[in-house]
Amino acid sequence: MTPPKPAKDGEQLFEQIILTTERNLAKRLGNSDRLEKWQRVKFFKAARREWLDAWKRFARAHGLGSVLKIRAGAQQTLEPMKDFTLAMLRLSGEPEETVKNQAGVIHAAASAGDIEFFKQFGLALRSASRAKRQGAILAYSILCYWFAGLLWLMNDKAGWAALCDYTRRKDITKAAYRKACHRLGLKGYKDRMRRPAVLYYDPVTGTYKYGSAWTRMEPHLST
Repeated sequence: MTPPKPAKDGEQLFEQIILTTERNLAKRLGNSDRLEKWQRVKFFKAARREWLDAWKRFARAHGLGSVLKIRAGAQQTLEPMKDFTLAMLRLSGEPEETVKNQAGVIHAAASAGDIEFFKQFGLALRSASRAKRQGAILAYSILCYWFAGLLWLMNDKAGWAALCDYTRRKDITKAAYRKACHRLGLKGYKDRMRRPAVLYYDPVTGTYKYGSAWTRMEPHLST
């Protein structure tokens, strides 16, 4: 008989959700192997912890914090996860990713005949307040693509240009990108390397230009 899997507390569950989102985005960008390779550098763990902490602060500030309150071993309802799913839909510029990542929660709500949840689901998809939450949406996008899109290895100018391409948004300014990274407490390569490892992203070829000290990470794509 297979022993039951240990229950996850809220922080473990939250990390699982954002790491799944990251894997999906990295795969879409063709960065799965790149992401794995960069995990071997010595400053990756510190940058990773910085990012996870930023995600948790963001969650608490923007209505996603209910999932962090789940406690392992306690009787739980679907409510925290439903609240989390609705908040993610309102914040994400790519709701199809949220639907895919939260399919289990959506299925459970449908099985329970939760009409109210699906009313709120529809409102979240059509949210007229989205334009008023541009700062939150920008922060969410940066967090999603920080590692999946190698933003953590770029300077502000290159990271801003890459994010605009990833999200297909032309309304993001470089100043807004810089300010959002600062507010999130994301330093990436800064304070860990003298120069950025990735100089820019080429959207035409889907490749990255590496600094001379880092061509070993991807010699066949660097010049």
